[in-house]
Amino acid sequence: MERVDVEDLVAAAVERAIDRLVADFQLHNNRFWSERDLHCGLFYHIRQEGMVQEDYPTHLIRAELPTVRRYDGQRGHYDLALLDRESWRRETLQVVKGRDPWVRYLDLVRVSVAIELRLWLSRLRPERVNLDIEKLTLPENGVRNAYLVNLVQLDFDQPAIRDYYQFLRAYLVKKTQPGLRIVCVPSEAAVQPDPDDNWLSSPD
Repeated sequence: MERVDVEDLVAAAVERAIDRLVADFQLHNNRFWSERDLHCGLFYHIRQEGMVQEDYPTHLIRAELPTVRRYDGQRGHYDLALLDRESWRRETLQVVKGRDPWVRYLDLVRVSVAIELRLWLSRLRPERVNLDIEKLTLPENGVRNAYLVNLVQLDFDQPAIRDYYQFLRAYLVKKTQPGLRIVCVPSEAAVQPDPDDNWLSSPD
């Protein structure tokens, strides 16, 4: 099987895992108190897919993997990243220990998938996602498949909150681009404009 086929299979597995996280969120949204809870949930669902298995399954799933690009003098980090299996198997990388600084190996490994997760618990400015999008899409960082997952947990009984959700969703639609897939989901499934499609599309 060629690498491009493996990349597609991994991306499809990640998208299924994200869909299951979304289902969990809308069914039991009060279980998610922080973005860390989202990270744990998605990590679990990705492992269940079986596409990331190595001798030890978390070899390919990394939390807080540094970006190649520096931001304000420091490197950014992805919430979750899946390393490319072929590049990870290089002998140089197989000797990496947890205490080793990852920055010296960033040029050796390819990032097959990078994911940023946002839990919206208040009406914050949508622009807060801009750095996440830059990390995910900057060619220098070399991410093959990028995902920005936005789960909105607000009181949708209030008309102002519903208006805010539509405003946030419209902002994110404008940010879609090739190589980046975006999810924006309310905790109340009935508020979703299209309950059968949580993935935003690029504007025409």
